[in-house]
Amino acid sequence: MFREGLRPPDPFRERPPLEAACTQEGISLKTLSAMSPVLLLLLPEVRGRRGQGMLRALAAVRGEIERAGVRVVLVHYDEAGDLAPFDLAYVARVHDPERRLYAHFGLGTAPKGLLRREAQEAGAFLLRAGEVVREGRGDAPDYRGIAGI
Repeated sequence: MFREGLRPPDPFRERPPLEAACTQEGISLKTLSAMSPVLLLLLPEVRGRRGQGMLRALAAVRGEIERAGVRVVLVHYDEAGDLAPFDLAYVARVHDPERRLYAHFGLGTAPKGLLRREAQEAGAFLLRAGEVVREGRGDAPDYRGIAGI
């Protein structure tokens, strides 16, 4: 157990979530959304049926969304796995194992099945300059509508 003075720094405690959460390239969500609109997709288990379905649906409209000037960013709490089959291998990603962004956007968990596992709520949010402009919750948000195209 860490004593308080020896605990590793927690970027979410020090800064607001959109400043603390960074992509694999080290760019914060606040910075990205200041440069261009961001379609932020908070996924359930990436390797699960729900996550795979969301990735397939996103892959079908991603080109149209990006041509409209909207950057796509994926948020996942588990390991992202292989995104190449969805043509999403080079999309910006934020790994959020403690689900702090999920909590920030009000996405909770619900009991699932007899095993008493939890199912993470999913959602998509359009960010402009660090502010949520549109949102869709659940496993099948209208990505085009949220992106404004």
